[in-house]
Amino acid sequence: MKIKHPYISIDPKISGGQPVVRGTRIKVMDIAIWQMF
Repeated sequence: MKIKHPYISIDPKISGGQPVVRGTRIKVMDIAIWQMF
């Protein structure tokens, strides 16, 4: 299931196509990991 969000973008040219915060190279997964600790 794909969910679109205005602050998240997916581009194969950026971070290997992983979801990132739009306009940056900060991966959504990195934010999730930071929140765990």
